[in-house]
Amino acid sequence: SGGMVSDLVTDYIQYVVLAFGLLLVCWLAARSVGWGHVFSEVARLKGEAGLNPLVAEGAFGPAYMGWMAFLGLISCAVWPTSVARALAAENEGVVRAMYRWSSIGFLTRFLMPYFLGCCAFVFVMEAPDLKAAFFPPAGGPPPLSNLYALPVFFARTVPAGILGILMAAMLAALMSTYDSYFLTWSSVITQDVVGPLAGPRFGAAARIRLTRILMVAIGAYLVYWGLIYHGREDIWDYMAVSGAIYFTGAFAVLVGGLYWKRASSTGAVLAILSGCSAVLGLSPVQDRLGVAWPSAHVGLATIALSCAVMVAGSLAFPDSAPARGRVRA
Repeated sequence: SGGMVSDLVTDYIQYVVLAFGLLLVCWLAARSVGWGHVFSEVARLKGEAGLNPLVAEGAFGPAYMGWMAFLGLISCAVWPTSVARALAAENEGVVRAMYRWSSIGFLTRFLMPYFLGCCAFVFVMEAPDLKAAFFPPAGGPPPLSNLYALPVFFARTVPAGILGILMAAMLAALMSTYDSYFLTWSSVITQDVVGPLAGPRFGAAARIRLTRILMVAIGAYLVYWGLIYHGREDIWDYMAVSGAIYFTGAFAVLVGGLYWKRASSTGAVLAILSGCSAVLGLSPVQDRLGVAWPSAHVGLATIALSCAVMVAGSLAFPDSAPARGRVRA
């Protein structure tokens, strides 16, 4: 638990830097574009879909919002980086307080980027050169990726010194995410995958050594992904779809194992494997198959498939009575 305690302390310090930087930048953005002007222009340029994510004709719609609601719930219930912190807590009261107070931070870190994105959109639309670059006329040059809109907005509106504070805040957020992920995923692979397969001969020294090796391997993979992978989906959608490979099956296993007496180990294994179908939501996979399915639809379909497979597998291959008894014990 020492590594997790140091991780929590580090995350807290980095979060203070991140919160200060984001609040300062949000104030500067609102002053530059105009608080009321941001929302009125978004509504004028995008219509109702600009401010109402449930409008089906917009960029999101009910299916996407349902997918995001499930993602927010499941990230607290089965996502290892969240669960590891809960498991390292002293008691249930600490866990409840941690989720209650951290929910404020989670809400804030979602709302602030949304607001900054709206400011960047309005700024781009009101600057002729930027509008021509991001929204060129038909037959003109290819448009710039919308991922550049926010950096360009910051470069033109945020003073250099404050921009440095913002970069420090972004690096703090990056470090806060990576240290949790490195520690959690390397521990999960060591303790929950390699440990049970290796048996009693896999001692503490070997576990620590493997955990360190896996941290380096995960870091190398992140470098590879950042330099080589070229997907069309936004980063958040990519994280949601790739994470669904794990958490859709884990959701079916968790719900079935806790609330359904007839759930079996075979059904659980099949539900976990069916979560792999979430890769159909990634653009390189869809390119090879020649399809264009919205990632939210693929995610929701994967949830339904995992639950259906969990039920069908449990009914077709039930555990023996002694096996179920050992699980309950």
